[in-house]
Amino acid sequence: MPTPKRTEPSPTRLKPARPQRPPESRGRRSLPGHPPYAPVPADAPRQRASNAYATTPAQDRVEAEVEHLSSLDLVGLREAWPKRFGPIPRLRSPDLLRLMLAWRLQAEALGGLDAETKQLLTRTHRRRGPTLPIGSRVAREWQGEPHEAEIIEDGVRYRGETYASLSEVARTITGVRWNGPRFFGLRAPS
Repeated sequence: MPTPKRTEPSPTRLKPARPQRPPESRGRRSLPGHPPYAPVPADAPRQRASNAYATTPAQDRVEAEVEHLSSLDLVGLREAWPKRFGPIPRLRSPDLLRLMLAWRLQAEALGGLDAETKQLLTRTHRRRGPTLPIGSRVAREWQGEPHEAEIIEDGVRYRGETYASLSEVARTITGVRWNGPRFFGLRAPS
């Protein structure tokens, strides 16, 4: 059996050696023309970038308050909430409560969501799934009695009355809370 011939790699296939970076900068990249990354000591004061936007006193005050929130534990956050916003939400997560407090502080000082965004969120919240076209009829038999509802422009008509949703119709029929689309068989049970 003949031995396979050994071939040396051609010089055109060899990659040039990559210049080695000093060990302290390995794993961190910096942009060309910029100084290499240097870690900031933990006790160094925070500095704003020289090209940062000019801030107002309200923004500075909110920034200081939000920074103060990061030092509070759950008990401290729960004590801070009622001083500004009334009843405390029933949360056990200090991170979530801190985020909620920060949002409320910022919205209070700098303005919350504009009307267009609120409307978009409300519209998105209401329209979770596919909607039935106007004029559609849904029917269900409940305890031996047939029930039929019609989808209208203002909501749902059932026995001459207008309801806001199929869930309200299902609640009227059964006396307990139901998911309307599930009650009328439009959604599979979970």
